[in-house]
Amino acid sequence: GLEPWKCPISRSFVTCSSTNLENDSRPIRELVSHEAVRIKTKSSSDAFVKVALSGDFELKVSHYAIRHWSTNDNDALRHWKFEASNDGKSWTILRSHDEDHTISTRGAVSIWKIDASQSGAKQKWRQFRIHLTGSNSNGRDSICIGGLELYGTLFWFESQRPSADRRNASFCRRSSRK
Repeated sequence: GLEPWKCPISRSFVTCSSTNLENDSRPIRELVSHEAVRIKTKSSSDAFVKVALSGDFELKVSHYAIRHWSTNDNDALRHWKFEASNDGKSWTILRSHDEDHTISTRGAVSIWKIDASQSGAKQKWRQFRIHLTGSNSNGRDSICIGGLELYGTLFWFESQRPSADRRNASFCRRSSRK
């Protein structure tokens, strides 16, 4: 059966990274925490936040969710790409957003489906990132985010089959939204 949610960072299932963060930002590892937090990259036209699966796992992603940061309604994402990679060098765009106004209020969660006809949609991936492609709602080149969730089918390498504890783990946090 399923067990209660536990942070995937604390279970060594994922690592998180980003371009440089502002001094008042929460640590990037909180990108996959259970609560909306305040994560803000420094201004950069190439800003990103990334989740990488541990060596044992691959994910065929079907949906992803972004939670707006916990601070206020400002600085919402408007232009970004959701990308996937297996090596952290070559990235495949799974979904692009241009003038997307879905995210607009503090702590709000929005979920997007990955179109099955999109290049790379049926592949298994090890790394995922939100990559800024234009200014946020306040005209700034920074990512202000409160959380990232990944949904899909999780795979592990047969040669590194996880213990029963890892096979039954709650990998991504559960959302109250459907």
